[in-house]
Amino acid sequence: SRTGYLVRDRIGVKPIYYRIDGGDLIFASELKAFQSTRLPLTPDPQAMLDFLQYSFIPAPQTPFTEVRKLLPGHYLEFDQKGVRVRQYWDPAPPNPSTSWDEAVAREEFHHLLSDSIRIQLRSEVPLGLFLSGGIDSSMLALSMDRDAAHASKSFTVQYKGEQYDANRYAQTVADGLGFDHHLATIGVEDVFRELPRIVWHLDEPHGDSADVGVHFVSMLAAESVKVVLNGAGGDELFAGYHRHRIHALKRVVHALPSGLKSSFRAAAEALGIPEATIFRFQRNSDEDRSFLWALYAFPPHRLDGFFQGRPGTASDKILSDYYHGYAGDIVNKRLFADLKFYLTDNILLALDKLTMGCSIEGRVTLLDHRLVEFAFRIPGEFKSPQGSMKGLLKRWLKGTLPDEI
Repeated sequence: SRTGYLVRDRIGVKPIYYRIDGGDLIFASELKAFQSTRLPLTPDPQAMLDFLQYSFIPAPQTPFTEVRKLLPGHYLEFDQKGVRVRQYWDPAPPNPSTSWDEAVAREEFHHLLSDSIRIQLRSEVPLGLFLSGGIDSSMLALSMDRDAAHASKSFTVQYKGEQYDANRYAQTVADGLGFDHHLATIGVEDVFRELPRIVWHLDEPHGDSADVGVHFVSMLAAESVKVVLNGAGGDELFAGYHRHRIHALKRVVHALPSGLKSSFRAAAEALGIPEATIFRFQRNSDEDRSFLWALYAFPPHRLDGFFQGRPGTASDKILSDYYHGYAGDIVNKRLFADLKFYLTDNILLALDKLTMGCSIEGRVTLLDHRLVEFAFRIPGEFKSPQGSMKGLLKRWLKGTLPDEI
């Protein structure tokens, strides 16, 4: 029999939308394409609720009930008998029986990183780097400087009036490594001018303020290169977000007896404690909730009945399934949920659409699947010692980058 396959890459760097209409399979990399079919498209209230909860729409949902996103590491098989979706890849959890040797791991990491950069520097057109001055992009700059003399342009963006001068760090790295550094400085008027174009290219509701920076730095890069490397994925692999930290105060709340925590709300309301304080306690009442709720723009109960006349409740099922379905330690559970949920549906979706919208290709060097598999073999206690953000990675890079970086 004749069989076809529609396959999405392991990490979800590129999007695939599809629709099954009777015996027809329609697929595309943009939602706009489905308008040209003239088939009806029905807004999905559940997807809209989930957008309000997370600021992006988690896969496999889209804004329309008829169209789905193919999940990363999955393929769609179709023939005369119908359509089947199957998974072909996932990073395995650390093996508890394997001893941890940091020196060996560090050597393997640098080998894999160098090889990933070597592969991704293949280009017949001018190539550069999005350089934020942070750990991930600075690490790439260091490796690129050693491996490719032609990849010498770097790009960053800063906002008028912003107290934190990100370009100071990017310029430090660029000057130290001899990059030809380019800066875009944008103001509110620039954002409003470009906002319709940003929305057009994003193709679906997306509420991350970083979208603005990605668009402007892509426009800047497009003036001189066609391919850009960037450091996306480092936070998800090596615990770089504030939500990965467990503060001392949170540990105290987590350790309280469950009976005491369950009676807290009634007592707090009786004492006139502000709602915001009560909510902050509830969202950190246990270790799992501290992490999961850190990803909410609005908690689910705030969105009950949001669409008048339509039943529906915002759901954390997709995120929760990733988090609770992973067999690794607590740190790697968080990172796995970030990788499969936040990275794919928020960061990579915007990166792909906004770079391509400026006619450049964004390459995610840290998301070579071998690097991802390696990162998930590292036990969480070593990856994030004492709850530090990127503690292990910073230790490995000490002495190779300026201390202020």
